[in-house]
Amino acid sequence: MLGVSFERLVARQAGVITLAQAVATGISAATVQRRVREGRWTRLHPRVYLVGGHRCTAEARIRAAWLWAGVDAVVTGPAAAHWHHMLDQAPAIIDLTVPGHTKPRSQPASASAAVTATALTSPNPPRLAAAASG
Repeated sequence: MLGVSFERLVARQAGVITLAQAVATGISAATVQRRVREGRWTRLHPRVYLVGGHRCTAEARIRAAWLWAGVDAVVTGPAAAHWHHMLDQAPAIIDLTVPGHTKPRSQPASASAAVTATALTSPNPPRLAAAASG
């Protein structure tokens, strides 16, 4: 994360940033909390914020859900289809699949930021076999 400016990171992430990312770019946790209190930033999920001046678009909602769940999570279902331009509208609820070993996180901040997270607990998840060339 170091070496990436706050502005570049926020632009790349549709206006969404985690508390850890903000701190890594030099913004203190106290400053983040103050900006939320003052209404300059919006808390979308625990430790995930929409920076002032950015709209809460479908991209921002999906990215915020993924950042909340952690980098090992995968966006699935209709939200993934929307992300890959297979659906015109993003769903109201963002579905995620997370590894079974993932530590549970506190739930999203509001019903408008609804997320479902399903743990993948199989020790040997199914994989697609590569076609044999021959």
